[in-house]
Amino acid sequence: MGSAAPAGLPNLAERFAFVRRYDVRASAGNGALTTADELEGGDFVAFRADWLHRIGVSPRQAEVLIAIGDSMEPTIRDGDLLLIDRSFDRPKDNGIYVLVLGGMVLVKRVQTRRDGSVVLLSDNQRYENEVVPADELPDLKVEGRVRWFGRTI
Repeated sequence: MGSAAPAGLPNLAERFAFVRRYDVRASAGNGALTTADELEGGDFVAFRADWLHRIGVSPRQAEVLIAIGDSMEPTIRDGDLLLIDRSFDRPKDNGIYVLVLGGMVLVKRVQTRRDGSVVLLSDNQRYENEVVPADELPDLKVEGRVRWFGRTI
């Protein structure tokens, strides 16, 4: 008896990367009370290491957070797990990012403008876009880019 792997079965743990899941909820809405100071390590989520490599995410730069709110619906829903690539420290193209603004952890699409400002976009059209003027960009911190989400159906 026991849980030993059958002979000849490869060591599955070597095929996986264990990404820390933080007990923080990134707001995909407005008015969430989660702050950047609440980033404490929780459990781990296993991802296939070859899959992370294929999508360009280093396991050392990866984190998992939980989305809260409905501003990014239908793309990201309340309670979704978010795989974050922390190697991004500034917005690039029309990606979805985890941001800190005014102490709030947010999940938004980010669009850069020629005048140096950025627009924080919600996928849910019930929410208005928020413009961060160029002179306020030092107050906007990019924590990482959302590379994957998962949910229960």
